[in-house]
Amino acid sequence: MVARVVADEAEIVSKISELREEIKKLKMERYNIIAELRQLRAERKERVSRLRDLRSRLRELRNKRRALVEKVKSLREERRNLLSKLRVVAGEIDEMRRSISGFARQSERRISALRRRIGELEWRLQTQVLSTEQERAIVEEIMRLEAELEKALEALRYREVLAEKRAELVSLRLNLRELSKEISKISNSISMIDQELGNIRTEIERLSGEVSELDKKIEELSSRIKTIDEQIASLAQSLSELTSALREIRLGRERQRIEELFRKQRKAVEEKLKRGEPLTIEELKVLYSSSPDELESSEDLK
Repeated sequence: MVARVVADEAEIVSKISELREEIKKLKMERYNIIAELRQLRAERKERVSRLRDLRSRLRELRNKRRALVEKVKSLREERRNLLSKLRVVAGEIDEMRRSISGFARQSERRISALRRRIGELEWRLQTQVLSTEQERAIVEEIMRLEAELEKALEALRYREVLAEKRAELVSLRLNLRELSKEISKISNSISMIDQELGNIRTEIERLSGEVSELDKKIEELSSRIKTIDEQIASLAQSLSELTSALREIRLGRERQRIEELFRKQRKAVEEKLKRGEPLTIEELKVLYSSSPDELESSEDLK
């Protein structure tokens, strides 16, 4: 029986040692996983922060692009208006050129000559005695010259207006060129923004994928910690039960030792009593106690 108890105790002690070692390994694994989780969460936090910055930049660029697109639309409308006005002015210039084409070689000298000739004829009408035929011929010549003079003056006025129109045309072309440059500049800015937007979207997609992977790993490790905690709790329960069993075995063995000692003491007292030897109070207590517990209780009553 004793050998069986000793064997059971050794088996329990061995099992307790194994459980403690297993619990120790699980706790070490849990510690390492928690350290890894801290690292993964730090990485996730960094990527989420970067994603937040990128999305903010994305909104900023979209707003800027929207404003530039509206600006380009406005400038293109302004350019269309300028082109329309330029066509009108160019048409006016062509019309004026055709109108004065017959008088292209007229000059201020010719106008002066016409005026001088008209003056001479008018002086002649006023100062000379002329026949009716001569007078009629001079009047007709004056009318012809005045008509020619009027056309020459009109041509001169047209040339002045034409010069103004040409200046206006040059100004319109310059404005048109500047508008085209501004539109090209803004369009280039929009293209650069589009390129940056593309890069940001690619980066957001990459970081979002990494965050998803980190979430997956964090979930897996958190689940593993939960499993380890359950395993540790189960092993701790088993360890507690085995420890209690070991305590009971050792207490039982100790009780057996005490009972064996009590029996030996009582037998010695009984033999002493048979020999007629006087007994001490302690020996009397042993003699009249039926068990070590009763002897202990009598000791407690002192």
